[in-house]
Amino acid sequence: GSTQSTTQTTKLDVYLQPMLNGCESIDMEKLIREQRSAINDIQRKGDPNAEGDELITTVSFRNATAFGYPVTKIERLIGYEWNHTKLYFNTDQFVSLCPAFKLPTYDSEHTEVVWNNATGYQYGDDWYGSRLTFDRQNRTILCE
Repeated sequence: GSTQSTTQTTKLDVYLQPMLNGCESIDMEKLIREQRSAINDIQRKGDPNAEGDELITTVSFRNATAFGYPVTKIERLIGYEWNHTKLYFNTDQFVSLCPAFKLPTYDSEHTEVVWNNATGYQYGDDWYGSRLTFDRQNRTILCE
């Protein structure tokens, strides 16, 4: 006899789509509300009532994909004047996604591309800009 797998993969693309548009922020709380069945664990650090405290939400998944590649967890950090979203993959094939991530556009004088290559980009300066980093060794994509 043979057995068929009834495991269904959860696609997170719709929640992560803003990342493709200049590393825009994602709505982590909406993802958590709507994809409870795909979540293994949720960890939260920081005090939302303490001004300036960094809030870190880490969500671990079972059998989920981001843009067609298996994703194990997502980390969302919200700081006083900055934030980041980090995707963790279980394969290094995710690096083929780099061209799908578009440079941001800002209406300001801080619009220069500092660098843009196969490992990501930096747009603008450290205080007013965006950075995308593809890390093959750690199997992560970081938008900050």
